[in-house]
Amino acid sequence: MRTIKFRAWDKVRKEMNYKVQIGNTDMEDPNYTCNSILLPGNGCWMNADHVCIDIMQFTGLLDKNGKEIYEGDIINSYMGGTTTVFWRDDSCGFFVKNDNNEWPLCGIPQPTVTGNIHEQ
Repeated sequence: MRTIKFRAWDKVRKEMNYKVQIGNTDMEDPNYTCNSILLPGNGCWMNADHVCIDIMQFTGLLDKNGKEIYEGDIINSYMGGTTTVFWRDDSCGFFVKNDNNEWPLCGIPQPTVTGNIHEQ
């Protein structure tokens, strides 16, 4: 079974948060719910939208050191240089890119997470 989890960059606190609840954010849908994050220190959940947080999904893959790879991660690979992980709706998959080239993330052998787009 595939592991599905998320993290969120808290734009206000400028920190990564791994305590994330994902909702149906389509306000036209009668089943609308809001995304929320657990605030550090006080244990309270705060509703958050794209203005407050940037949500990134776990790809289901680990780097060569066993670190989880998420959207927005910056990785090094045997191909040289760094690439950024992102989701492509038209291909229903996670990809990496540098310059004008794109590759499926699953095709990159032994990537190493070196950071992410928010914490450089």
